[in-house]
Amino acid sequence: MLSPQRFAEAYAQAGQSHFDCFLGDKVPLTVTFQDGPSVPVQLRTLDLDRITMVAVVWKGTVNLDLHAFEYAAKLSDENHVWAGAPSSRWQAEERKRHDGRGHGFVSYASDGSSEGDQIEVYTFVHEPNQNSGAVTLALDYESRSSHPGDQDTCGTGLYADLEYKAFVWHQDGKVSRSRGAFAPSECNRPVGEIARYNSKALPQLFFTR
Repeated sequence: MLSPQRFAEAYAQAGQSHFDCFLGDKVPLTVTFQDGPSVPVQLRTLDLDRITMVAVVWKGTVNLDLHAFEYAAKLSDENHVWAGAPSSRWQAEERKRHDGRGHGFVSYASDGSSEGDQIEVYTFVHEPNQNSGAVTLALDYESRSSHPGDQDTCGTGLYADLEYKAFVWHQDGKVSRSRGAFAPSECNRPVGEIARYNSKALPQLFFTR
C-alpha cells in the first residue's frame, strides 16, 4: 500500500499520465493508501494502437532483467534496452524520428529488493512506415547471476526454480499470456555473460508490412 505522499511522488515522476497498461484499458485500477481508503482511478489511454508491450511478472526478493535487443543489437549497443539502459518514451520517439524505425523503452516497479509482486515492462513504439524489423527479447535471472553463492537462488533454495508470467499487449488489442520457470542451478557456479540471457523465455517481436 502507498501513502498519499508516496503516491503523489510516484504519480509526479510518471509524468502524471504514464501507466503501463499491458492488460489494456478495461482492467480497473485502484490505488490503496496506507491506513486510508482505496481510490478507483479512471484511465484514459491515447496510444495503445501504436505500441506493443511485453511485461514480466514474478514474486519474491529477487531480480529479473528483461533485455530487448532491437535490430540485432549486441550487448551494450545503443539498441540494447534494459533496466541499466532503459531509455524512455521520449527518447524512443526521438530515435524513431531520427532513423525511421520503431524503438522501445523499459519501465519497472522494483529491483527485487522488496517482497511481493515484481514487474518489468518493455514498450515498443511502432513506426507505421517501417517495412520490417525484429526485436529479440531475453530474460536474465540477475540475482542468481550476480550472486552465484546465494543459497536462496540456487540448489534447492526458495527461488531456485523461480516462476514468472509474461503478458504481451498487441496493437490490435489482444493480450497473450504465458508462464515459465528457471531451472535450478548449482550453487557457486558462475554463469557466463552470454549464457545469462535466455531468449527462449519470452516471445520474440517481428514487424512486417
